[in-house]
Amino acid sequence: MKFILFIFVFAISSVAFAQKPSDVDSANQNLKKTPLQSVSEDEPSQDDFIEIDEEPRPLQNIQQLIKYPEEARRAGLEGKVTCSLLIGKDGDIKRIHIDKADNDIFREPVIEALKKVRYSSARKDGKPVAIWLVQSVIFKIPANEDEQDHH
Repeated sequence: MKFILFIFVFAISSVAFAQKPSDVDSANQNLKKTPLQSVSEDEPSQDDFIEIDEEPRPLQNIQQLIKYPEEARRAGLEGKVTCSLLIGKDGDIKRIHIDKADNDIFREPVIEALKKVRYSSARKDGKPVAIWLVQSVIFKIPANEDEQDHH
């Protein structure tokens, strides 16, 4: 059985923040089917600084949800995808914004996996709050994968 190693780096600090993404390398994924330009009063902008007492945490194992693209694996491609997630008060991901991807082939697997993930709510003064969270995913093929192919 082949195992693909995914290393996830959560760029979460005790204070949530997100940097403004470049216009050149960005892709918005709006999960609520409303226009991207319409931001509800409950949704902070990516530029808002929100101090929180409790960080959101994924309730599913994201590593198991991401599928390494077969074409990328065969080509030996590795890389990193950094995205900003709007985590709603209920812990659902409301928006996904790809800030940077080393290779475009890794964008869709990250988006598809994140559509299935729920988070615990971020909290301020004991109350749930919506925040933007920066998440990085590293795609790395294990060094011993070639050896596993021969067994």
